[in-house]
Amino acid sequence: HRVDRRQRQMCIRDRALYRIYLELFVIPFLSRKHNIESILAFGNFLFAPIQCKKTVLLHHPYLVDDKLFKKLGHKSKFSEALKRFAFSLTTKNTETIVVQSNYMKRQLETKYANRQFLIKVIPNPISKSFDNTVKTFNEPNLFLQRTKSMSQTLDLLYISRFNPHKNHRFLVEVSQTLNRQNIKHRN
Repeated sequence: HRVDRRQRQMCIRDRALYRIYLELFVIPFLSRKHNIESILAFGNFLFAPIQCKKTVLLHHPYLVDDKLFKKLGHKSKFSEALKRFAFSLTTKNTETIVVQSNYMKRQLETKYANRQFLIKVIPNPISKSFDNTVKTFNEPNLFLQRTKSMSQTLDLLYISRFNPHKNHRFLVEVSQTLNRQNIKHRN
């Protein structure tokens, strides 16, 4: 057990060092070598000291939501604090930050009110696809065919952390509809 923990700590340290190496050496080298005019970073961070247009996709709520951050345990809080530091550097060095919800936009605006960057909201396409489905849950026939074949409880599985931008409203509405239909289910 002690070896596993030590290996995990080394892995976290190695990943952090590798990321610093990429940001401080590899990205600037490639940027200069290929005259890069703009970079799109998919993973929350881009603090490389380069002169080009930078856009970052922010999807990790712990970077901007202080309430979520405060709920973390000590071990998780330490690694998240390092990520927050890297993201803080990113906000000083980035022109545009893209988020998936207005919730994340508000958190980002609140957390970094004094920084100069543009925030764009591009909603998660799967959330939009659920919007039309949720509106149709008032129809009793939706579950009729399924319930005829059921002999036990229906299990609803929605794999996601419980964060405001994860569209859990969808799951609650499904559960409410099942309750109205007297369909046994577990969330």
